[in-house]
Amino acid sequence: MWDDLVRGAIGAIVLVDTRRLADCFPAVDYFENSGLPFVIALNGFDGHQPYTPEEVREALQIGPDAPIIKVAPRARQLHGSSRSRRNRPRAVRAARYGMLPCS
Repeated sequence: MWDDLVRGAIGAIVLVDTRRLADCFPAVDYFENSGLPFVIALNGFDGHQPYTPEEVREALQIGPDAPIIKVAPRARQLHGSSRSRRNRPRAVRAARYGMLPCS
């Protein structure tokens, strides 16, 4: 199934719940073995990140080539911005809906 899901992908995001770190090992292993570039996104709940990116890197035993970022996917605001969907720049909306050519 994973092979079908990533066909044609240029990269992947592994969303990691730091409360259940062991659950992400199969995904991390898959992307490491496949050679597909990936980024680890640390899911913070209630604005709290219990572990630093380096602690997670060590726990997952991944090299420095895989970026680790902190995210809050449940947050309704992006980087403190209160801009609504309809106020996004036109190019962002167009790219999202496939109206711009990929180069």
